[in-house]
Amino acid sequence: MLVVLTSGDIEYQKFLDLGIEYLEIKTNKQNSIKDIQAIFRLCKIVNEYKPDIIHTWGVKQTFQVIPIARKNDIPLVNSQITSAPPILTKKILPRLVNFINFKFSSCILANSYAGLYKFGVDKLPKARVIYNGLDMKRFENLIDKQIVKKRFNITTSYLVVMVASFSESKDYNRFVSVAKYVTSKKNDVSFIGVGRNDFVASTYEETKEKVKSEKRIILHGPIKEVEELINASDIGILFTASGHGEGISNSILEYMALGKPVIADECGGNAELIDDGQNGYFTSNRTIEDIGDLIINLLSSYELRKSIGANNVNTINARFTLDKMGRSFESAYEFVIKKHIDG
Repeated sequence: MLVVLTSGDIEYQKFLDLGIEYLEIKTNKQNSIKDIQAIFRLCKIVNEYKPDIIHTWGVKQTFQVIPIARKNDIPLVNSQITSAPPILTKKILPRLVNFINFKFSSCILANSYAGLYKFGVDKLPKARVIYNGLDMKRFENLIDKQIVKKRFNITTSYLVVMVASFSESKDYNRFVSVAKYVTSKKNDVSFIGVGRNDFVASTYEETKEKVKSEKRIILHGPIKEVEELINASDIGILFTASGHGEGISNSILEYMALGKPVIADECGGNAELIDDGQNGYFTSNRTIEDIGDLIINLLSSYELRKSIGANNVNTINARFTLDKMGRSFESAYEFVIKKHIDG
């Protein structure tokens, strides 16, 4: 196995422990689709490595690899669908690129059925869904909750967390509004939002300005101890901006794996994760005050939180394990190999 990166940033250090060979190729970020140098570099790698399958993540990566895969008669597994936007762009070029990518892929993978449907490939025999899988060992032997709270200057009994990038696709304005409402009603709860600044560098600073006088509403940049912070929390939130559709959210999966009730928008693949009222709640048709009251109600009942949390852990163990995901990828590879041999 050879992994080819278009960015040298490795966010999951455990990848290095696997000892898998990897290479980095530089790309032209301003005009990545037509990046001729990257295509030639990819071509050279394929000629030297002679893979039986090429597996791509990303629209531009898939587009660049298609002529190489066709020339060398190598089946292509395409994992570019990782979201389920309510409305696809009407711009001609992105739509044309998607059409070409899907047409020349031997297998199209998405991490949600909502994603396949939104991109219009759900009826194709070569389209499949492979849910994100979690390594449950990540959630073992975590740091004591009180130590984690102290690290983030949290002194209250209860904590509500939102793990999401500060970007146009996430709704931190609503997070702040809900947090202000709840903290005005209860003095024993804090809210914390953590994530990297994605695309819109000013978003984080603008949002932070709104809570600079609120000691119990904390906005933090990216952190490494995500599991520990979620474990120290009582409720997990994910607010998605209008016009964006989640695939299968890793944040929600992590909330569920650690037995936390989830509050999220009913968009994209979220409906494939959350059974409203059983293992979390959707925000549909709920005002800021309604969501705030829902949080207050959850915080007031340990038994309710415990029951919902147990449902979440059972869901993860049944459908979203790393082993199940790995076997599904193995099955997809067997599918394209057989299809390739049979012609």
